[in-house]
Amino acid sequence: MMASSVKARYIIPALLATGAAFLVYRYHQPLGITPEFVEKTGLTVTMQYTDTQGDPTQGTVYSIGQVHQISENSGKTASSNYRVVTAIYQAKIFNELHNRGIKHVFSEGIDQQDLEEIMTAHNKDAARTHYGENKELSLETFTWQDIDALYEGTGATYYALTHDDVTLHPIPYDRVKMNEVIKSLTAPDPKEQCLGITYLFTAHEEVVVNEAEKFLRTHPGETVAIVYGFIHDLQDNFSPDFHPLFHKGSFFSPASGMDKYNQEERAKYTACTTE
Repeated sequence: MMASSVKARYIIPALLATGAAFLVYRYHQPLGITPEFVEKTGLTVTMQYTDTQGDPTQGTVYSIGQVHQISENSGKTASSNYRVVTAIYQAKIFNELHNRGIKHVFSEGIDQQDLEEIMTAHNKDAARTHYGENKELSLETFTWQDIDALYEGTGATYYALTHDDVTLHPIPYDRVKMNEVIKSLTAPDPKEQCLGITYLFTAHEEVVVNEAEKFLRTHPGETVAIVYGFIHDLQDNFSPDFHPLFHKGSFFSPASGMDKYNQEERAKYTACTTE
């Protein structure tokens, strides 16, 4: 008995170490994400835009719809499938910004505090070492490490970290208010849910559009991107006298069923405002 237990003291940790090493190895191996795989997830290879008439001398806005990390305050947990699809979507946002050469990005959920924590010299060096400088991402070489990075970090963030002369503009959110809103969305009281839903479709939209408009008024003719939840229609939030050329885009294909989801979410907002 003594001999076997002594053996176990060394063999079991060795087996665990071998297993851990294998998991680390798998974590860094390419997943081989092909265009065919992307289409099977309900995403399109290229972004599909709906154009709205406007004056390009006032500016051009690419409103890029996104799906993003589930907030910890929501009480929900992301499935592996959701993390993968979200990370792929964020990588495609990165490449869309790169291919269009966007220099000014306004991204949902990033305020001044976030920006100071994200845009450090250390983070820039790490991101450029891993993804290169001023180049697009290759989904075919994506690993689980990249899935985690893009799910938690967003494509707009990594785009700004890896590209020269790109400004990620902070959005002046009220953090306390946003935490309250997120919690209210799962509240048992329908009236409390409506308060959160209404906020997301009004004040939450207005604050990011206001920042983009302020920038374009002082930089007429410039091109900006607003990366925001895909269920939102932002163009009506500009001032009545301000009509930049506006492109609203999404990577969701009609087969994804997200159009129906969009309609359902907007129906909730309509119901809240008509009660």
